[in-house]
Amino acid sequence: MTLPLHHCETTHLPHPTMRTTARRLASFHTPSPPPSHPLKKRSKHLTGNPDPTVSPSSPGSYAKMTASRANLRATGWKDDDFAKPVITVGSPWSNALPCNFHIRELADQVCASIERQGGKAFVCGTPVISDGMTNGSDGMKYSLISREIIADCIETFHEGYMADALFTLGGCDKSTPAALMPLPRVDGIGVTLYGGTAMPGRCDGCHNGKGGDGLDAGVLMEAIGSYGVGRMSQEELDRLERHALPGAGNGPCGVVVVWCGALYRC
Repeated sequence: MTLPLHHCETTHLPHPTMRTTARRLASFHTPSPPPSHPLKKRSKHLTGNPDPTVSPSSPGSYAKMTASRANLRATGWKDDDFAKPVITVGSPWSNALPCNFHIRELADQVCASIERQGGKAFVCGTPVISDGMTNGSDGMKYSLISREIIADCIETFHEGYMADALFTLGGCDKSTPAALMPLPRVDGIGVTLYGGTAMPGRCDGCHNGKGGDGLDAGVLMEAIGSYGVGRMSQEELDRLERHALPGAGNGPCGVVVVWCGALYRC
C-alpha cells in the first residue's frame, strides 16, 4: 500500500563522509605551545607568541607564525626547540683568505655550545674581502667598504629574525671591527671574539725586518718593495711567498688598529 505523499515521514541521516569528518574533528587535538624560556624575549615573535591571551590576529601570534615554524621544522627543529632563545652567530667565513679560513670551524663550536646551553643558533655568513690580497689591484676598491657590508649583513640578519642575542666572530682587519659594530647598533645582548693570530712562517735563511726568523704578511710587503728597488732577487721573493704564511689566522699587526676602527665607526 502506498501512502499519500503528505503522510510520509522523512528522516535526514548524515552522509557517511560527514560522519567520518566529525569523528576526525572530535579526535583532533591541538597541542598547547610550550612556554617560552625567560630569555626568549624577541624570537617568540618569529616562532609564535605562546601567550594564550594574545589574539590570533595579532602580529607574531602563535597562529600567524605557523608558516615560520613549518620552515624551521624543515631545518630540523622539534617541538621543544620553539621555546628556546635564538642566538645569531655572525660568521664571516671564507676559504679565499687565511684570516677567516678557520672561522667556520669556530662558529660550529660556538653553535654546539649554544645548543648545549639550551639555545638555538642561527648562523649568518657574510662576504669577506682581504686588502692584503687585493692590494695593488682594482679589487682594493671593495675592501674598505666590505667592513660596512659585513656589519650590515649581521645587523640585517639579526633584526630580521628577531633573535634574542648576538655572538660574532672576526678574523681579518675588516671583519673584526665589522663583527663588533652590530652590537651597539642593535643595543642588545652580545659578545664578539677575535678569531686569533696566525702562527709565524719560517724558512732557512729568511729573516724579517728586525733580524728575526718569524715571517708574516708584513715581511712579504716589505719584500715586494725590496724586489722593486733591486735589493731582493726573484728567487728570494719566491721563497718568502711559499713560507711566510703557513696557515689560518690573522696577521699580528692589525689587532689594535681594527678595534680602534670599530670604535670609531660605532
